Amino acid sequence: MIFDRSIIDSVRDVREYYELGLYESAPTLEALADKIGVNRTNLLKTIEDYRGCPKT
Repeated sequence: MIFDRSIIDSVRDVREYYELGLYESAPTLEALADKIGVNRTNLLKTIEDYRGCPKT
């Protein structure tokens, strides 16, 4: 699951997850991909595809 800063700042549970070390944080998607060991191109494409999905 990927959270943006607005979710992290507004949802208390998410902040607690960070304090428990349950997720990684990075300033950019590219940096996140490197940090978690996934292909940058694939991660960026996945995010792009998700953003393009219709919201219901």
